[in-house]
Amino acid sequence: MVIIVSQEKSIVKYLVKLKFDVEGVVEKADLVGAIFGQTEGLFGPEMNLQELQKTWKVGRIEITLQSNNGRTTGEVLIPMSTDVQTAALIAAAVENVDKVGPCSAKFTLVGISDVRAERKKVIVDRAKAIMKEWASKTASEGEESLKDIGESVKRGRVISYGREGLPAGPAVSDSDTIIVVEGRADVINLLRAGIENTIAVEGTSIPETVKELAKRKRVYAFLDGDRGGDLILKELSQVARVDRVFRAPRGREVEELTPIEILEILREPRGGGEILEEPQVIYEHSERGGRHDRTNRERNSGRYSAGRRGDKRHSRGERAESYERYEEREAAPPRSFDEDSGISRREEEETQAEQQLLPPPPPLSPEISEKVKIDYPSVNGTLEAVVYDSGLNQLARMPVNELVSKLDQTQGAKVVVFDGIVTQRLVDASSKAGVSSLVGHRTAEIHNKPDDLAIYSFKDLGLE
Repeated sequence: MVIIVSQEKSIVKYLVKLKFDVEGVVEKADLVGAIFGQTEGLFGPEMNLQELQKTWKVGRIEITLQSNNGRTTGEVLIPMSTDVQTAALIAAAVENVDKVGPCSAKFTLVGISDVRAERKKVIVDRAKAIMKEWASKTASEGEESLKDIGESVKRGRVISYGREGLPAGPAVSDSDTIIVVEGRADVINLLRAGIENTIAVEGTSIPETVKELAKRKRVYAFLDGDRGGDLILKELSQVARVDRVFRAPRGREVEELTPIEILEILREPRGGGEILEEPQVIYEHSERGGRHDRTNRERNSGRYSAGRRGDKRHSRGERAESYERYEEREAAPPRSFDEDSGISRREEEETQAEQQLLPPPPPLSPEISEKVKIDYPSVNGTLEAVVYDSGLNQLARMPVNELVSKLDQTQGAKVVVFDGIVTQRLVDASSKAGVSSLVGHRTAEIHNKPDDLAIYSFKDLGLE
């Protein structure tokens, strides 16, 4: 057992430890007397243990002993604040002690330990612990700061609105204007751009909830630049007054647009995602029933706020003209579609009939179904796609708008699960890449589906 008095602890540099074996029964005082007496004067008075103790270069000598069968054994511990050479000299001198009283004795050096090295190790270990605590605290504070910054610009989450549970932005109830889009992925993409007063129709049939909202709010439509968007616009125009129509570029979908592209079309949003300024180019119904492009400067000369009910967006004459065009459109016999599009109702019905004749996809394998159900929470609402190989190992994860261009670069792709709508472009790219199963929110109009490609929706798997 190591015992060091408090006043010595700060000056001790080395601990000299020896063990002894005495042929007889002796006491501590006998051992101390033998050590001091037999080492005195060997190397001059300045090296005597008594003189070294007076100058605090040697501390109190600690002795532990036990007697058994006429022999006494134990240990001697000498604390020293000298240099290591002096400590070695004292250790050698004590080892030379061969008598304790009348009994023969043998002292053996166990070792000289550097107290400063042990203390330094303790200090270094403590310093490491302090640094770990500091680093953890600093990292936590940094993460909290980043989280606070992220929360300040975090967009709202998609909500379910109305009795049909339509995907919508969180500001759809409070805003005086609603932006009607096609599907859930469109709502998510507009949320990323800061547009929160959106609602999706989830098909070409306009839900009653949208019809009711249209009676008390201004209605803007933001639709895909394909025939599906044309069909929705046609249906929406028949049941509600559409104040303005925005379209994605021809051949592209709203969910594929970047936030910058969305804002270029809708202008920079403010205040809960409401549109405050007209876009440079929009599609409108002309007085003859066709469509033409009109620029912002041609339509009106100043800015307006579509988010406030009392703002004056048009002059009285413009409102009257718009209402007259609306009345003419309502009174006119329903057309199969825009005259400019060249699509007749018969063609539309034939296309729908062809789609109805498409056989349903085969049941999804239990392994793939289980994998999709597990990964659905991490995919839903992210506008991302996950690509798996035949063993359902994840090969890649990418934004939905990069899926078509990068799919053929992903070797071994067999299953694609993504937060979006299955389109003809995606079907073509998947077939080319050798994909066998596509799983998304729903399926758009597909004209050509390969026999070796199965298409499913999350609803088919009971996830929506």
